[in-house]
Amino acid sequence: MTTLTKFGLLALKRNCESCVGAAGRPCGAPPPGVDPPLRGIPPAPTVLCFGLLIAAGCGPSIQAVTHGHVPVSASGQVLSANEVANEIYHLRSGDELDISIWGRENLNKRIPIREDGTFLFPPVGLIKAEGRSLREVEQQIQERLSQSVPLTPEQESPTEPSAPGRVLSTREIPNEVYHLRVGDELDISVWNQPDLNKKALIREDGTFSFPLVGSIQGAGRALQEVEKEVQERLDKDYLVNPQVTVQLSGAKFSVLGEVERPGWYEMAGTVDLLTALSQAGGLTKFGSNQVEVIRGSGKEKVTIQAHVDQIFKGTEPNMMLSPRDTIYVRGNPAETMQVTVRLYGAKFSVLGDVERPGAYLMEGPVDLLTALSQAGGITKFGSNHVEIIRGDQQKKMSIRIHMDRVIVGKEPNVAILPHDTIYVRRRLF
Repeated sequence: MTTLTKFGLLALKRNCESCVGAAGRPCGAPPPGVDPPLRGIPPAPTVLCFGLLIAAGCGPSIQAVTHGHVPVSASGQVLSANEVANEIYHLRSGDELDISIWGRENLNKRIPIREDGTFLFPPVGLIKAEGRSLREVEQQIQERLSQSVPLTPEQESPTEPSAPGRVLSTREIPNEVYHLRVGDELDISVWNQPDLNKKALIREDGTFSFPLVGSIQGAGRALQEVEKEVQERLDKDYLVNPQVTVQLSGAKFSVLGEVERPGWYEMAGTVDLLTALSQAGGLTKFGSNQVEVIRGSGKEKVTIQAHVDQIFKGTEPNMMLSPRDTIYVRGNPAETMQVTVRLYGAKFSVLGDVERPGAYLMEGPVDLLTALSQAGGITKFGSNHVEIIRGDQQKKMSIRIHMDRVIVGKEPNVAILPHDTIYVRRRLF
């Protein structure tokens, strides 16, 4: 075989454009249907000219640039498929997370990871994400949820509803009755005396006025006490054995937490705890048997702890509610909640000798064979040598894979991670 000198190689390279190869086109030209190399990227030493010798820049091009893409070989660590078979993705700043909690659509959020590597998820606060896996972030959210009260759509922050005052059991308040306050409105009716059916507001001095009997003390007294006094005054000077009924007008209680219909409910009469929960649609699938009734305000605030299962069994009294009571149904531990964290808009790229090079969205787990399939497969010019470029400038790696071995199971079908670039090399011949 003839050996070319340095100057002979140079002359041959200069005359390459005029040289016609076996395919009937200039030796340096790319095959039909393949875009020419980008300007400024010199051809690599490549091919046999007439099958006699290998010369720089002469013959059918095997540029690393195909379909208009620049070579992507990593300059960092070079690994095999077996060495990265179990590698998982670690989050970076700028990634956007899609957080969902099964059955809790009101908590589902899409949140970006900030430059400091953290993100803010309102129900649990600030979470460190950079450098962690999606699974680690999921676990941290779940742990934080187990330490806070699960939210209802009506609540905007995970504040603890428990009162700072006394904590009692239902056995300690079975006969407790509501004592009127300033601002309460009374609905007073006298049987068979429609002209005396009136509404009366308790004034700032704690009294209210009623026809025929004048001013009566209301604040600090039970409804039955007020009812008895009105009845006695009417019986003394005006009516014979009057039947008086005094109720709170617009009296309400609220039900929050793990119930189907949280909100305010009117007290048309006496209401017990089980009846109130029934009005609110009952407990959700996340609700626990632990219930709190918050009663009073300020220094007089009291928390009454009840257990619904014990009330049903009869081992705990079914307490009566008072106006303005707040019933709070606790949630089960967060372990029963399914937290899912995904990367929103995560993509991988496929370059080189594939039918449809470009970036592809990751809607779930993707392996190498699936990724190449999405890109239309390897072209007739592509080789079995595939490279996956992974990581950033600080920690970049190149994973070298032989597709013929992957297909027959001699090499693992590597999982593709977000931001990976798959590069399919071109065959020499």
